[in-house]
Amino acid sequence: MIHGKKILFAAMSLFLAIFVCPLQASFFDDTVHTVRVYFDDTDYWDELDETHTTEEYIMCSVVFDAVDTLDSVGIRLKGNSSYMHPGYKKPFHLKIDEYIDDRDYRGNERLTYNNGFKDPTFLREKLASEVFHGLGVPCLRATWSVVYYNDVYWGFYTVVDPIDKDALTRFFGENDCNLYKGDPDGTLEWLGWSASSYLSHYEKASNESADDWTDLIELINFINNSTDTEFDAINEWFDAISFARMWAANTFLVNLDSYQGTGHNYYLYFDSDSIAQYIVWDINEAFGVYSFRMSGSEMRTMDVDWMSSDRPLAERLFEDWTPFERLVDCAIHELLETTLEYSTFAARVTELSDLVRPYVYDDDNKMYSNSDFETNLDDDLGGGGPPPGGMTIPGLRDFIYDRGVYLASVIGPCDPVNVSGAVLINEVMADNDTIIADEMGEFDDWFELYNPGDTVVDISYWWVTDDITEPCKWTFPYGTTVPADGYLLVWADSDPEQGDLHTSFKLDADSEELALFGSDFIGTDLCDSVSWIDMPTDSSWGRYPNGSATWQICVVATPEAENEWGSVLVSDDVLPEVFSMSAYPNPFNSAVKISVDCHSREGANPEIEIFDINGRIVEEIPANETVGSRPASTVTNRTTGDAGVAPTAHEYVWTPDESVGSGVYLVRAKGADDEVTKRIVYLK
Repeated sequence: MIHGKKILFAAMSLFLAIFVCPLQASFFDDTVHTVRVYFDDTDYWDELDETHTTEEYIMCSVVFDAVDTLDSVGIRLKGNSSYMHPGYKKPFHLKIDEYIDDRDYRGNERLTYNNGFKDPTFLREKLASEVFHGLGVPCLRATWSVVYYNDVYWGFYTVVDPIDKDALTRFFGENDCNLYKGDPDGTLEWLGWSASSYLSHYEKASNESADDWTDLIELINFINNSTDTEFDAINEWFDAISFARMWAANTFLVNLDSYQGTGHNYYLYFDSDSIAQYIVWDINEAFGVYSFRMSGSEMRTMDVDWMSSDRPLAERLFEDWTPFERLVDCAIHELLETTLEYSTFAARVTELSDLVRPYVYDDDNKMYSNSDFETNLDDDLGGGGPPPGGMTIPGLRDFIYDRGVYLASVIGPCDPVNVSGAVLINEVMADNDTIIADEMGEFDDWFELYNPGDTVVDISYWWVTDDITEPCKWTFPYGTTVPADGYLLVWADSDPEQGDLHTSFKLDADSEELALFGSDFIGTDLCDSVSWIDMPTDSSWGRYPNGSATWQICVVATPEAENEWGSVLVSDDVLPEVFSMSAYPNPFNSAVKISVDCHSREGANPEIEIFDINGRIVEEIPANETVGSRPASTVTNRTTGDAGVAPTAHEYVWTPDESVGSGVYLVRAKGADDEVTKRIVYLK
């Protein structure tokens, strides 16, 4: 049964939404860049200083990393408190496309350079960004740069990217709908139906000429004025799933210069389904820097549901939408096992501080001393700092340790759900010519899901894909369920606008794979997968007996019905037998043996690819590779077969190196025409 609008991108961040905001992308890798800014006028400072007031750009040339020169770039100073700090090291924007339309530098049309205000470590924005991204929450990216003005050293800066059309495309796969910034005080309180009432509280950041604020006002009306029963449909208006994960990270980090505290520093994007998406912005005061007049102890023990007064969205989600508190708790559990698990976080602080330390030490224009940098990696830094004077800045590692201990003691349970096999891909038709038509009368590709259990399975926001390197290719809408011992038919037609159960991709009868991913509340997990080659027209590839591990070509397809002898004719000419694979032990804690049987395909020697659950390759074993061509501590490959006969079975041993973390991984064996995928679990 389906409730609500089609949601293709909304709430995918209930899980580790992989395609959202790739962290290690392009300019924002773990790198310290260099930018040299050149002005024609040697007496440039007065003109540049005026841009802070006028918010108008002036022209400059820039050289990035001593390699890339761009003329006619816009620059202006920015900031409020960070600008007022004494000295010439002011934060600024570089606008690459200010004078040349549609120009970018490594995918960025604008870059923002922050001056380390209230952050002796220069790490807060980078670390906080990684925490939000780790939960699939749309958020800015961060890196660092040394800055020169006319070849005069100016200082060491943190660099972040803007929330613009490029960012929206990364987040949601689209960018042409309305974007609003919740500044200066976007509390989402009801101010009436007149747009003029909201102009001083929010900024319209796209489609400004249209001057249409209807979507924002209607959302605010729903938040404030809907009944408790009506509010159950919040996901038809707002991506509350993603917001729950945002809240978990935000409250763990005590990032209170945000909607949770000050009521600003965020964006709302209304996607093509009119679902509002929350985007995190301005996180330099995370890790308890903006204290909201709480003591260090009070921040470390701040309640999960703490918020400033008059925050109607958060108030109603906690009070009136039953799943919200559990979703927040589960996301905190996830953080405690991933990016904010103390040893993991402490190691990341060490890694990044080692990277930036020489640049911090070289910066004589910074706001804090070298000793402050070292101290604040662990311990609180109090009193006598930059304005506001006397403030205490929590130590990164100490703060996260204390915060994690407290949160672990107060959040509710969130036992992982074993999604593997909970729902099965039961039947697939990749070349439907005459068998069954969809609602539009079109004979499209389709697949059938089967629930072998005795209870309904809710697959809201689960994913299905025809490429495991893109596990989040299409998501099931909110309210999608598979009945006990029942079926669900899904159209794989690349026509998602035709209805809730129409995917964004088609199937290929010649050679294809199909994989279903679900939520275990601690990330994503492979639920089921299947692959095939040479599927005949109007025949399906189905499990026979129904729901079993064996597959047959079915010359009489049975969409939404049991695959059984008597209703399904099994052809004598079955599909060519594909590879099969096993892994032992599974789960494993040091090494796993992967066995691939190529059956009758003599001479087949598959290549092995091992992916993390995000679809990123962590290991590759090329075809025809022999023992000894790789370090034995990583992988080995052994083939078996009769003497004088090309081998049909292969064994591989994978021993992950120290950089590979615990988690779910996918092993894919791939030949010229066949492939098979297996889920393995690595527990260090």
